[in-house]
Amino acid sequence: METNCLNYREIDGVVYGTLSGRLDTVASQTVDISEFTANADKKILFDCSELNFISSAGLRILLALYKECRTKGGSITMKSVSPSVMRVFQVSGFTSMMSFE
Repeated sequence: METNCLNYREIDGVVYGTLSGRLDTVASQTVDISEFTANADKKILFDCSELNFISSAGLRILLALYKECRTKGGSITMKSVSPSVMRVFQVSGFTSMMSFE
């Protein structure tokens, strides 16, 4: 079974995160986004090149972070999203809330 990984680091005022594996109901119960919400006033860039799957539970986590960023003036950019995961973002309306590279 693949595991979810959410790494955090900050370089020159930009917060970098890596999403990998499956961001589903099981993984969402253990994911800690507190480092990201604490820095919601900055640009947050997620590398999604290793993210294989995202469910509605994973989307809820990102939506909570998006709302925090919107309130504090930050932004979220998703980078290297696979076509299957991108389709989930498109269908759920996340492409209008976040930037994609």
